[in-house]
Amino acid sequence: MLAVITALLMIILVVIDQMIKLIAQYFLTASEEPVTVISGFLQLRYVENTGAAFGFFSEHTGALTAVTTIVIAVITVLFFVGIFTKRVRPSVMYVSLLFLLSGGIGNLVDRIWRGYVIDYIEPTFVQFAVFNFADCLVTVGAFLLVCWLIYDIIVETKREYRRKRENTGEDGHA
Repeated sequence: MLAVITALLMIILVVIDQMIKLIAQYFLTASEEPVTVISGFLQLRYVENTGAAFGFFSEHTGALTAVTTIVIAVITVLFFVGIFTKRVRPSVMYVSLLFLLSGGIGNLVDRIWRGYVIDYIEPTFVQFAVFNFADCLVTVGAFLLVCWLIYDIIVETKREYRRKRENTGEDGHA
């Protein structure tokens, strides 16, 4: 059942991403100027990104698409195998992988369908790349995954320390 719910959530997030991109493309290409959302902080501007993050590898769109497809396919299969074997349950790791994969798939759909990724969110308070909803999913997913990994390392380290203390006795001698 979790696999079905996960697949539906992934589909919903990808559809939301694609709908926002179509709306951004329609409205933002009609205007030559970016649309200010919060003056001095955020604007919307239509950008066709043929590369990866920050436009890297824009000369190698085909290779980037192929590598991205393989990586997303492998991670998706492993994610669903983990769900079916009950090694992956709803948790921070689950949500992080759900976001990472959904965002990755959203941008991959763009690469395959259009040959570029539609970006439209531009912070103006700092020099930064224009990005999109799928990028936000990937970023939040990566942040959550790093937090979960740090937490897991801390918990495992404490567990090891306790085991070591139990095996050697309170005074540290065997």
